[in-house]
Amino acid sequence: MVHFNLTLYNFVSISCVRTQAPRISRSWLILSQTCEFSESLTGVSVVQSSLGHSQGDAEHAVDGNRDANYGKGSCTHTKAEFNPCDLGAAQNAVDGNRQSSYALGSCSVTNGDMNPWWRVDLLDVYRVTRVSITNRGDCCEKRIEGIQIRIGNSLENNGNNNEAAIVGPIPLGNTKIFEFKHVKGRYVNLIVPGRNEYLTLCEVEVYSENAALWGKTSQSSNYLQSGPELALDGLLTSWTHTNTETNPWWRVDLLKVYRVNRVTITNRPGNGLRINGAVIRIGNFLDIYKNRICAVISTLADGATATFSCGGMEGRYMIVHIPGDQKILSLSEAGVYGYLAGNSKKCLVKT
Repeated sequence: MVHFNLTLYNFVSISCVRTQAPRISRSWLILSQTCEFSESLTGVSVVQSSLGHSQGDAEHAVDGNRDANYGKGSCTHTKAEFNPCDLGAAQNAVDGNRQSSYALGSCSVTNGDMNPWWRVDLLDVYRVTRVSITNRGDCCEKRIEGIQIRIGNSLENNGNNNEAAIVGPIPLGNTKIFEFKHVKGRYVNLIVPGRNEYLTLCEVEVYSENAALWGKTSQSSNYLQSGPELALDGLLTSWTHTNTETNPWWRVDLLKVYRVNRVTITNRPGNGLRINGAVIRIGNFLDIYKNRICAVISTLADGATATFSCGGMEGRYMIVHIPGDQKILSLSEAGVYGYLAGNSKKCLVKT
């Protein structure tokens, strides 16, 4: 078994959808960096049952161009060390590129193993709402048929528990989306059960839902028509805005207690200094200062999105506030990601 301990792109928002105005998707793309609004983080761990190499093997590369020597130069591979130059390496399936020609280096592949598998460790537990899989486009269309998508929190039996979906036919180079309603987990595992197979994946995308979208927003004051709900409208051309005041704040009531793993904040595209110094808090109190601090936004570029780890803090409320006098708080978008806490009926103190 070959393990790759990788530093990969991100947990960040977001697949961007461009309509009449720039818009952020209502789902959070955990794995792949797919647009200019994304922000990168490190630490995602991706592994697969084995590494399938392509040198001289027509089964693995069929584009007819074998002039490049993939075994030369600085690209080496050992069981103890990941090398990003390896064709077929596990992390290729989460590089943000749906390029489906194996020889171009953006697909993962195992050897012809019995029950081959591929897995990503998201490092935190998330409510997973959608997984998309892109099939190889240059050959071997049926390899992907019968794959099981398994999502859970255990590595027992290589994480092969909690079956969420079974993959049917996916045409060459196409992407298929699988949606879930009540699935949460830290590990997303893809396995071909019961046969010897080369498991080939050209992109895997894992999405989690923004819990804030189901909540109720409020803020300390409204400047003109820039109300608190604008932070959840998905548009980068609108933003919240308070009056100039002492300790301005914005809050979303999630309506239930969540274990919050990540918060995303998108700054407005102009006059972006009005988010600098903001504090993000998670908790169950309407009194802002009784809630725990998740992060401090020291500075954030105009129009940029930043992701902050909250380490599973429990809370019904996510608050953003700027301490001090003569302050204005303005933000374009906010996201809260995690899962419902085990006991969401705990007393919520309204002081």
